[in-house]
Amino acid sequence: MILFLSFILFIHHVNTLHVTHISDCGTARGCWKLPNGCKDASDCQTMMTWKHERRHLIIEIESKLVKPDMWLGIGFSKDGLMGNDTVFECQFPATGSGSVYLSHNTAKRNIVLKTMHVISSGRYNLFFAYGKMENGEKRMHGMVGKEAPWKSQEQVRFCQRCSSSFANVDSVAADEFKKL
Repeated sequence: MILFLSFILFIHHVNTLHVTHISDCGTARGCWKLPNGCKDASDCQTMMTWKHERRHLIIEIESKLVKPDMWLGIGFSKDGLMGNDTVFECQFPATGSGSVYLSHNTAKRNIVLKTMHVISSGRYNLFFAYGKMENGEKRMHGMVGKEAPWKSQEQVRFCQRCSSSFANVDSVAADEFKKL
């Protein structure tokens, strides 16, 4: 089954987190809080929530990690690797406001898409990555240590009528990726 979903991404550059509807986690929406074990805005670096509204998947992200001249992205991977996968990203230039984009990862590149993307229902590993921008261009995220992408160890299901699509992601790993 293929779902045609519109994605609305709310991303804020913040000093304190205030993701709305966090009390709905596990019931009316799914949630992913980083790093492992953080509970709320007082100790989380990044929080993401998602829910369905009709044929739309609403995604809300807030992160303390992103500053001007940086970007952040959430990747959706069926195989747990970030090649041939969809990414929702926000770029924060040095001046002005941030912009939201839909992009696609190939084995070695990230390409911003100009059209709607079809995502099939199923289970996905989530990735959270961030990096610097120079002269308005994204630079690659770090590959080791605290700048390496975070990856959900369990898969998330995005399905309009599935109760499991409200599951919380409680276990993540900071993978140290090898360059391809």
